[in-house]
Order: sequence, then structure tokens, then C-alpha cells
Amino acid sequence: MRTPLPHLLAAFLALAGCAEAPVDTGLKPETLQSRRITRAVILIIDGVRWDESFSAQITPVTGGTGQSLMPKVNHQLVPSAALCRQAMSAGVTITAPGHHDLVTGVRAEHGNYPNDHGAGAYRPELPTLFEEARIGLGLVAEDVVLLGNTTLIEAMGHGLRPGGGEPMGATWDFIHAVDDPSKPAQQDSPVVDAVREHLASGARIIMANLHDADRAGHFGIVDAYPRNVQLQDSDIADLWSEISRDPELAADTALIVLADHGRHRDNPDEEGWREHGDHCAGCRQVPLLVLGPGIEGGVIHDTPIFMEDVSQTIAWWMGFDLPYGTGRVLTELFSDPAAIAELPTPVHGTVRVQQIDQLRAREVHTGEPTERSRIRVGDATLSDPAARAAEAPVLASSEESSALCHRELHVDPDDDLWPWLGRCHLRTGRVWVDIGTPTAIVNPHWRPALHLGPGNVLHMIHADNPNGIVAKGKDPTAVRWTRWSPALGWRGMGAGISDISLPTDPAMALRGREAWIAFAASPLGGDGRASRHIQIHQGSWPSDANDPSFTPLHDTLDLRFGGEPIARMERPVIRVQESRLELAFLAVLADGQVAVLTIDSSDGGDSWGEPMRADFGGGVYPHIGPRHTADGALIWAQPGDDGQVEICSSSPQAGCHHTGKDTIRSLEPTSTGAIFTSRGDEQAWAAHTVDL
Repeated sequence: MRTPLPHLLAAFLALAGCAEAPVDTGLKPETLQSRRITRAVILIIDGVRWDESFSAQITPVTGGTGQSLMPKVNHQLVPSAALCRQAMSAGVTITAPGHHDLVTGVRAEHGNYPNDHGAGAYRPELPTLFEEARIGLGLVAEDVVLLGNTTLIEAMGHGLRPGGGEPMGATWDFIHAVDDPSKPAQQDSPVVDAVREHLASGARIIMANLHDADRAGHFGIVDAYPRNVQLQDSDIADLWSEISRDPELAADTALIVLADHGRHRDNPDEEGWREHGDHCAGCRQVPLLVLGPGIEGGVIHDTPIFMEDVSQTIAWWMGFDLPYGTGRVLTELFSDPAAIAELPTPVHGTVRVQQIDQLRAREVHTGEPTERSRIRVGDATLSDPAARAAEAPVLASSEESSALCHRELHVDPDDDLWPWLGRCHLRTGRVWVDIGTPTAIVNPHWRPALHLGPGNVLHMIHADNPNGIVAKGKDPTAVRWTRWSPALGWRGMGAGISDISLPTDPAMALRGREAWIAFAASPLGGDGRASRHIQIHQGSWPSDANDPSFTPLHDTLDLRFGGEPIARMERPVIRVQESRLELAFLAVLADGQVAVLTIDSSDGGDSWGEPMRADFGGGVYPHIGPRHTADGALIWAQPGDDGQVEICSSSPQAGCHHTGKDTIRSLEPTSTGAIFTSRGDEQAWAAHTVDL
């Protein structure tokens, strides 16, 4: 939905007494519409709500309208810009995760860990906008710049993918305090000054974080937060004025202004106003303003927008590919998008898949902004059609029945929460029945491990971390073993494995009333980004108990490979055969390669052997974890010599199957080999099977 700029804004501008007129670039509209951009400047006004930037409503922070805090931007820029009222951070509403989703074009788990000792190996698992721009446009490091007065975003300069990484990453420019290079600048103006310098040096993509307003909000300095927003207003308006008056820059430069997250809509005298990071509507809704060639100015858009849409639009606008991006190009912002380039086909098709026997569950992307994705099992749709998105189907099956769990995002403009909800279904015969979940609100990246046993008892291992954030004292986090039975419903929320930070990728092996549980996590305290490791626990659940008990077996925190520390460990799978345990996981080695390592125990977990490398060298895809097949072999994915995807196996006929595909998003075992998803022509994702 699009509406002309409301008369209310014009009235506000008259009252505000803004004398300077909207910027005139001197270029005819048809000239603007016929050019791709060659430069993109992305200014991230960290933690600034829509309420204190573009809203015509009264904000309790100042008692005035949100527009009154940004008079220059609203007066000078908005008449030439696309203003998006329904933009949102659909993932974890904190700085680092928000930037991750923006730079990769994909929502994925990423902790907001401090960066006191450098970014290290805790970086995006998928390629970034910067890497793809350098590859697609032939740019050098100085052409793509990431900067800001916070180190929380330094890791977003490049990902871990083989063939990309640091050699193809962005230039990092930390804007520090004048008197202390280790401390961030306490104002945002030096950041904008640095943007000017990089533009003058010919940079093509500049992403800058303006952190001061968010910092003031967290400190609870009620006067400082709006004051810093007002300072950002002048900086942003002045920068665009300079760009617009330079004929070369005006002709082919875009400016995108957005926030990475919002914050609670409590009154300033309430403690909650200082914070964000959960599913609150104020945390999710973010301001988004887009200016540049071809943009239809003076229009407010109410079409739902996710962070990943912004990066997909920038890539299309500049003329390079974002092959893993799941966003849609925001063609509605352009007055004549066909004059810039051929209209892109929206990302659509099966992005994730899992198959057990003949039962196949799919995460299907629609290309539509309101119901972006849905969960399909065979011919049935199990997700709520009212959900904004439905993702991450997990199947389990027994001789009697089948079960499926997934997550879905619900957005109601009239509600204070825009939450991700967990949903589970059980099928007996041909009918799927909703059986609920242990907790209604779940992590934006919730993906449990499931096992369906006799009597239709469904076992679940899941991370109970509803907000998906690194653990703090007020945000307790645990990995739990819960189970559902027809007679008792869900049980097991009274116990869990705690004292951990950001547990991810839970895995289990079940035998009778015992479970072996593995997951990735960081310890509480210390350098969380440099201490990602795997924990293994044994659970026991007596028949007369409401909750299980847990015994720690092993953790890999001090594990070394080839005599060197392992920089990062993620995505475990575990297998049990009698008293032998085998753990496989992804490891970022000292040389930066991502490998599949295994360790095993022959005495039930009392002692463990040295790690062995299962893959064949050269590096594996860091976003695709290893999987066990029914016969105990490992499968994984890695790029071949030609850069295309290979599916590999550790079976007696060990080797790799060349797929002829350039991308892979998910990988799961089947009874005869593996099933994976890849993007084909016209942005269409589809499932493919291979025999191994």
C-alpha cells in the first residue's frame, strides 16, 4: 500500500519554521529513472524508533511528534524519498544480529557478543553484501567500507565462506575517541565525516553505524536520547544535501537510512524504555528512508519490509547478485523500476526441506510481502496463513505416526508483541493435529531436535531462549528435554541445562529413557565470541518423574587440532551405538578453514579421543552442518574445485557427488542419500536428491 505524503507533515513543517527547501538535484526525473546506481550509502541510526524519527504521533520521550526530532530530514529529504512505515527487524532485535541480517540478506543466528579482542572467527556463516559486491562488480577493498563508533559490527565485514572471507571483505574503519583509540567516539558526527571522506575517495558501498542514540537510551539518559536523534537529523540532511549538489554523486548515488532495531514503547520514566532485544512491536518496527535515482518521492509505503529486503534491493539496484539472499527487491519504491533494469523475479520456492521415507516437509517462499513463507507437508499447509513468515520445518516419524514442528512470525499492528511462535503437529492416519509447544513464544531461530517414539510420544530438545540473545542475569537460558504424550501433554519444563550463553543447534540420540544431548554454546562470562564450543550431556527420565535429570559428559572448550586451538565450533550431531558415542561438528581451524571434525568415546562418555578430520580438505560450507545417515555415515557439503556444490559422504564408498549447483541452503539425509535445496534460474529455490 502506498499513500501520498500526508498533509499533517506539511502542517508540521510550517509550524517548525524550516526555511530550507527540499533539495533540488537539477536532474530531470527521466534521467534519474534510467540509471542504475554505482554508489550506496547506508546509514544505520542504531536503536532509533519510528516513534522518534518519522511518526506524526506524540512521543512520550519529548511530548512532541517524532517528526519534530528530525525536522531537516522530514522537510528536506522525505519529499524526494520513499518512506517505509512497516519496515521491521524480524530476527533478534539487537545491534549485531540486526546488522547480520542486513549484510547477508538472510536471517540467521548471531550473538551480540562484545568485541574487545577483535572479531576473530565469529563472523557470518553466509557471504556478505560486501563480498558479493566485490566479486560481482570487480571492486577492491577500499571500494566497500564498514564503519561506525561501535565495535559490535566489525565482524560483518566478511563471512566464513570458502572463496570469500577476508580477501574479499570490506575495509573496517573504527571511529574512535580523539583521546583514546580503543574507545568509540561518543558522537555520531565523526562517523558521518568519515562517510564523506570515503565517498571522496571513491568508495562504492559505505555502511555506517551511528551508535550514539542507542547508547544514550541504554544509559537511561532521557534528554540525551532525543538530543542525539536531533544531531543525527542535521548530519544526515547535510550529507544528502552535499551528495545532491554534486552532479556526479547525485546522478548515481543512493542513501538508505534505517535502524537495526527499535526499543520498548514504555514511558521514559519506566525501566523498560531503555531496552530492546525481545519481540515487542517497538523493538521490531524500524524507520526506513530510501533516496536515489528512480525513487518515487513523497510516498509513504505500508508494505511489510524485512531487513533482508534492503540488502536484496541494494544488490539489484547496483547490478550484482546476492545468491543466498531471501529478501525481495522493493520495486514498489521506484517510480519506474522497469526503466532501471528488467524487473526481478521474487525469491520463491523451497528454501528448506526434510524428507523421511516418502514424507517431505518444505519451507516454501512465496515472493509475497504479507505471507512470505509457509510450511507444506505433501499437499497440506500446516502454517497459519495469517503468519507473516513460517520457517524451519523439522520432521520426526515412527511406525505409528509422524510429527512436525516449525516457527512462525505473527504481526498485528494493534498488538504490543510481534512474536515468533512455535507450532507442532502430530499426524495419525491422514489428519494433522496441532499439539502446541512447550513454550508459546520461541527464539526467532528456534529449530528443535525431535524423536517420535512408541505410543506417539514426541521427544524434543530445544534451546529455551525466547529472545535469542546472549544470556544475562535477567534473561535465563537453558537447553531442555521436553516430551509430549497423548495422555499428559507437554512435560519437562521444570529442568534444563543452564549456565550457558546462546545455545544453538541442539542434537540428540535417544535410547529408551536416556538421551544424549549435544549443542553449541559459549560459557557465561569471558569472551563469548572466542569460546564457542560443543557441550555433551546425558539425560535420564524415569517413568514416574515429571522432569528429566542431566549429567554433563564432555565439553570441547579446550579442544585442539593439529596442536592449535580451534577458533570456533558449531552445529553438532551425535550418534550412540551401545557404549560408543560419536560427535561430529563444524570447526573453524587456526588457518581459517571450516572443517568437519569428529571425536568419539568408547566408554559411554568417560573419556574421549583426539579429534579427527572427516572432510577431504579445502573447507566446507560453514552454514551446513554435518548429518548422520541411518547407517551411521556422515554427510556434508563443500565447494568443489569449480566452486560448485558437492555433497560428500564418509561411507565405505567415501567420496563427493558433484551437483552442478552454485548454492546450497539446507542438507538432510534420506534413506538412499541426501536431499538439499539450491537456487536455480529466476530466483527459484528447489529441492534436489542425490544417491550416495
